[in-house]
Amino acid sequence: MQGILVIIHVVLCILNQLEGSTTQLWYETRMSEKIVPVYKQAFETLQHSILDPLLANVDQDNETAINHLFFDLTCSVQGMYHDLNFAVNESKKLYQEVDQKLVDVVAAISTKEGQVNRKQGEIQQKAAEIQGAQSELVLAERSLWDKQQSLADAENALRIAEEKVEN
Repeated sequence: MQGILVIIHVVLCILNQLEGSTTQLWYETRMSEKIVPVYKQAFETLQHSILDPLLANVDQDNETAINHLFFDLTCSVQGMYHDLNFAVNESKKLYQEVDQKLVDVVAAISTKEGQVNRKQGEIQQKAAEIQGAQSELVLAERSLWDKQQSLADAENALRIAEEKVEN
């Protein structure tokens, strides 16, 4: 039983880190509403209906008092057994709910990872497209520079030819 509570605590710590105080509040609420009251009732039954009567001085010669004590103890033990069984079942239900929450969180994380991976792929594709466009721009600038240089050379040759014709 204690091992289950330790596992639940560890899972809740993980969930708490992932979801924040909402999960912790949910868990504490479930524990205080469903499980703790039943354990408290079982403890009170043990203390007031079993231990206190056993520790009280019962007239050992009075068979009716002994039978009455035995009957009360039997009923109290059955009630305590019922309470503890109910508490264990509620603990199991809570464990299953926590387990389902963990499965849901893991699925959500997996979905987010998939989305992040797709976005990273899109970013890499856009970066490659930008790189390609930059390469094309560099080539176009180089071609423009070459053509401007050819134009300047042609204008220079034209000027020289015009000077020769004038002389």
